Amino acid sequence: MSYIVLLDPALMNHEGQLSTNLGDLIIYESAAKILEELFPHTEIVRIASHAALNRQQQNIVNQADFAFVGGTNIFLSDYNTFRLLKLKNSSFLLWLNPGVKNLIFLGVGWGNGYGSPITWKTKLFYQKLLSNKYIQSARDDYSAQKINPIRRCLNTSCPTLWELNGFDANRTNTQHTKCLFTLTDYAKNIEHDTQLIQICLDYFDKLSFFPQGLLDKVYLESLPIYQKNKAKINILPHHIAAYNEYVMQNEDFTFVGTRLHGGIKCMQEGKSALIIGVDNRAMEISRDTGLSVVMRNDYEGIKKWLSGEKLFSKLNIPIDNIQTWKNQFQ
Repeated sequence: MSYIVLLDPALMNHEGQLSTNLGDLIIYESAAKILEELFPHTEIVRIASHAALNRQQQNIVNQADFAFVGGTNIFLSDYNTFRLLKLKNSSFLLWLNPGVKNLIFLGVGWGNGYGSPITWKTKLFYQKLLSNKYIQSARDDYSAQKINPIRRCLNTSCPTLWELNGFDANRTNTQHTKCLFTLTDYAKNIEHDTQLIQICLDYFDKLSFFPQGLLDKVYLESLPIYQKNKAKINILPHHIAAYNEYVMQNEDFTFVGTRLHGGIKCMQEGKSALIIGVDNRAMEISRDTGLSVVMRNDYEGIKKWLSGEKLFSKLNIPIDNIQTWKNQFQ
């Protein structure tokens, strides 16, 4: 039977439980659309990338026509560190026998060990894991340069941005009275996050908070500025359907926040969005594409963007690299 596999970060386990980071679900929406267009009328088997694979699941991956890994922080400098691509319960001799082979990256990026050299065992691990026949796809140039010595790789940007070439993410309508904002529970900075909320309170009448991560709401509620202004802040449910409904049904809002894919989802629906950079992911993508990202301590930059100053050019997505990557499957 002809089928393809997607090792999917949107699945937490093999029982179908969804990832608690709803950004993984936003990535999946784009990855699935790309694969459905490339392989019409072909079954796509989704297997959780967050959970270890048993022998049967390994066989399903290895016998597929193609096996893809959906874009997330999977590429590492040391495979022995925390892995988002589990493969096995134990890392013992994983570099000699990953259990699966001929995987193809779809917008994968650098994870732990940013800036560190890749260990020799990790290079062997990826040589055994990744297809040597097909070009790999990275979400940014930094990640592509790290992967290229091991397997040929192109910077295609994140799959969530593939249809946004030429998009203007500057705040084109400064009359909006609603703000949709996010914080990140694993990248807490009380000073900077408090300042971000205060700026949003200064510029908007109504604030809504999207808890993209499972503990984002807990973090927000722990901040004194929230306790003082809770009547002005509406907290959305931790549910992707509720977020999609808000984004698609509300026209008069502006996104500001530290959650990369929460902001990109708004751009996909034509909304102005400013990403507050808290790690390498957003900053690397911004360098490559002009994505609207400012550092979290750049309060003046945030205010200028909210005031309507055009701080960013239109998005420049590497469409030639994307087409080259797609063409190899035709």
